[in-house]
Amino acid sequence: MRWLASSVLLILGGCGPQVDHPSLAPRAIEKAALPLAPAADPSVDTPVDQAVKNKVAALVAQAVDGAAQFDSAADAANAAVARGGAVSAGSEAWVDAEQAVTRLDALRAPIIDSLADLDRLSIEQGNARVLLLEAALSQVSALDTRTRAAVAALKDRLSRP
Repeated sequence: MRWLASSVLLILGGCGPQVDHPSLAPRAIEKAALPLAPAADPSVDTPVDQAVKNKVAALVAQAVDGAAQFDSAADAANAAVARGGAVSAGSEAWVDAEQAVTRLDALRAPIIDSLADLDRLSIEQGNARVLLLEAALSQVSALDTRTRAAVAALKDRLSRP
């Protein structure tokens, strides 16, 4: 009997008065093309003030210095991986190699920080094409890619049985 009462209530629930709901179709204003911010002319280099130029130069110098420190420590890390990769995981030589690779990876921090700060500066410039920033981003990005690949290669050599 209970199920009959529940069924009747369910059926009668759909028998209410029809309500005029707004359509979900796009409105006229939504169909109209909204003006977008004008894109920067790709052939025009936007001038920047001296403060931005100084900041960019400092960030590139920081990244280059970080890459130099990385390069000087890379030989020691390579030697440690050569010794540690030849023995079983968990041995003292293997742990030393892991630590050397971790120290080497930590030396990438100035490069990563510079790249992030350059990205931030680029965003602050909006749609403007700033050749100085583009060149700096390209240079620091190349350093980041090179050092990241070197660390990945060492980790790969160390993880092989």
